[in-house]
Amino acid sequence: MNSRKIVILAGALFGLLGAPAFASGPVVVELFTSQSCPNSPKGDAILAQIADRPNVIALSYPVSMWDWRGWEDTLAQPAFDQRQAYYTERLKTLSRYTPQMVISGKTVVRADNLADVDASLGDPGLAVADLSLAVNDGTYTAIVSASEPKARLILAFYNPAIITVEVKTGRNAGQSLPYKNVVTQIKQLGVLGAGNQSIAFAVPDLGNDLACVLMVQDASSGAITSAVRCPSPDRK
Repeated sequence: MNSRKIVILAGALFGLLGAPAFASGPVVVELFTSQSCPNSPKGDAILAQIADRPNVIALSYPVSMWDWRGWEDTLAQPAFDQRQAYYTERLKTLSRYTPQMVISGKTVVRADNLADVDASLGDPGLAVADLSLAVNDGTYTAIVSASEPKARLILAFYNPAIITVEVKTGRNAGQSLPYKNVVTQIKQLGVLGAGNQSIAFAVPDLGNDLACVLMVQDASSGAITSAVRCPSPDRK
């Protein structure tokens, strides 16, 4: 097994320099989409368009809310429906819909209009919590100082490649729908307390084609206060 160690930092420099509560940082864009929604392909295309911007971490969550229309979403997972419902409660939106984007856990925007999305991305970046991530021989170690008590440490794996789904029935019947950065797994690693903490965790072998992102999310507001991209660990 080859020894490999990668350290990724977010926010630590801002903390040393005494930055304000909202400092420049990556914007986490979470898209909730459905293969049975005729407007969702517009949102999927916009997410793919912004996904390669260096200041954007883009994640796509296919949901099952429109499965009753005659086509069951082949990429949806219950955890994605639960995450969208979580934002509906935290951000006090009237209802869930698709295509819906949540920007850094703070702002909801319709995802089928690029001008609206770009306007939301112009908001201040993440409220920085110090976060570093080391990868060594397939094991992650996160060192984090949460900005608020009881913040949650969230890990999401996603596929950065383009996935194409052939929809055979329902509102999008006959279409080949491309998806980018589709989340394959999301889970909470722990609840953070005050002060610096170190959390080590193993990662299952999900294949070399997957990427991941680590997020610190405020428990009360839902705001994502820090996030870093992380590579899938080598297993040689």
